Amino acid sequence: MVMIDGKPTYLGQAELTNLLKTMPSGSIEQIEIMTNPSAKYDAAGNSGIINLRTKKNKQYGLNVSVNANYSQGKYWRTNDNFNLNYRNGTLNAFASSGYSKGNSFQALDIK
Repeated sequence: MVMIDGKPTYLGQAELTNLLKTMPSGSIEQIEIMTNPSAKYDAAGNSGIINLRTKKNKQYGLNVSVNANYSQGKYWRTNDNFNLNYRNGTLNAFASSGYSKGNSFQALDIK
């Protein structure tokens, strides 16, 4: 089970993989791994819980963050993120978008 800020994520494997690929590493404060969770957590699985704690932004006003990554091996790969946050005394509105694309290459020789 994967949780974000103590709340379970009800995503499939592909959606969860895409979320983790597009989440900027600078927005994660702590990663908690619970191999033997307490009784307050659902006992549906026995493989443990991963809880991603995100950083809380305390700044007021408009904050914009843009990240773009490009890597080149045999094929190119890109990972781009956009975060927007508006905060005043009583309102906190945010939007986040990410895009990841790339190809991979694997050579396998069996004798």
